[in-house]
Amino acid sequence: VWRDTPDCATNHDLSHARSRDMVHWQAGDGQTLTLPITIRQKAVVDPVPPNGGIINGGARLGFDSQLRPIITYHKYDAEGKTQPFAARLEDGKWVIRRIGDWGDYRWEFHGGGSIKFQVRVSQVKPTGEGLLRVDWTNERGQGTIWLDEATLTPTKATKASAKPNARTKPTPAAQHARPKPDPAAKFPGIQARSANDSGESGSPGVRYELRWFTLGANRDRPRKGPLPPPSILRVIRHGGYAGGKW
Repeated sequence: VWRDTPDCATNHDLSHARSRDMVHWQAGDGQTLTLPITIRQKAVVDPVPPNGGIINGGARLGFDSQLRPIITYHKYDAEGKTQPFAARLEDGKWVIRRIGDWGDYRWEFHGGGSIKFQVRVSQVKPTGEGLLRVDWTNERGQGTIWLDEATLTPTKATKASAKPNARTKPTPAAQHARPKPDPAAKFPGIQARSANDSGESGSPGVRYELRWFTLGANRDRPRKGPLPPPSILRVIRHGGYAGGKW
C-alpha cells in the first residue's frame, strides 16, 4: 500500500507486483512495470482511498490450489465499518470480494510510528477440500472463515468470544519456550515474539518460525532509561525430524 504522510490513516491503494528474477517486474495483467514502481503505474489491486481503513502490514498474500494469488486484507465498507476482504487474480484481472461480517466494528487508526494492531487477517490456506481457510482476530474476538475456492464466498465461519491469540498479543517471556537462555529474556518489560513462514518450505510437513525478544511498541519515540541487550534471532524448524536426524 501507499502512504501520503507519516500518518498511518493516509494509507491507500492496495497494490501487487511480481517478478521471476527481482529485476524484471509485471503487474497482475502482465503489463511491464519499470523501476522504481510508483503509484502511477498500473499495479493497483484495490483503489482504497486515504482514510479508507487499509494499513501497511495488514495485507497477506496467499495462493489457492491453482496457484492464483489471493490478497486478504481489511478496509472500511460503505458504512465505514472495518470488514475483511479478499482479492484474487482471475484471468488477468483482480476480483474483489468481501469475505466476512464483523458487524458495527470499526478500527480507526491514525498517527505516526509503530502502532498496536487491533486487526489481523491471515493469508488463505487451501484445505484440499475445495475450501480456503482464513483466520482473523480483532478487539472483539477471533475466528475462522472457510471460503468456497471457486467463488471466494464464505461457506461457514466460526467465532470465539475469547480474546485475540498470541499472534496479536505478545506472550510473556517466561512462557516462551527456548532451547537455551537468552540474555534479553530477563529484561523488565521484554516480550516474546514469533513469526511463521508464509509459504511452502519445499519439504512436506515442514514449516519454519522466527523467535526473538523485544520491548513493546513505542510509536517510534526514543526510550528513556537502559535498553535490553541484543536478542538472539532463532530460526525454528517444525516437522521433518525422525530418528535423531533431519
